[in-house]
Amino acid sequence: MPSTAEVEAPVSSGQFSESLERIWQEIKEISHQVEQETRRSGRIARMRLDSRQLRRQLIEAQARLGQAIFEAHASGGDSVRLEEIEGIVDELDALDRLQKQVAAKDSEIDSLQAPAPSAEALVETV
Repeated sequence: MPSTAEVEAPVSSGQFSESLERIWQEIKEISHQVEQETRRSGRIARMRLDSRQLRRQLIEAQARLGQAIFEAHASGGDSVRLEEIEGIVDELDALDRLQKQVAAKDSEIDSLQAPAPSAEALVETV
């Protein structure tokens, strides 16, 4: 009975070299995909941190606005108009700006979280 080594057809050095080159290219492609995914995940994490900071600033601005309205109501009764409250226009502008920044940051995060091509899809194309 012939051994396994005798049954297998000899592989030429050119075929072996081509096989190694193909494997090397697959490894490089997967490595590149992993690097891109790691960078994308890092950007998403930074944006989430920025979003949390913006939300905290938004809550603080809302608290200042509420405090100003409460103080005006406590000192002037029901007849106080919003325009008469000191700094209200600036606080309202700050709220609008912060809400727009939060929405823009959330939109940016959503766009980055869109599915990326998988490493398996890259390997299949090689």
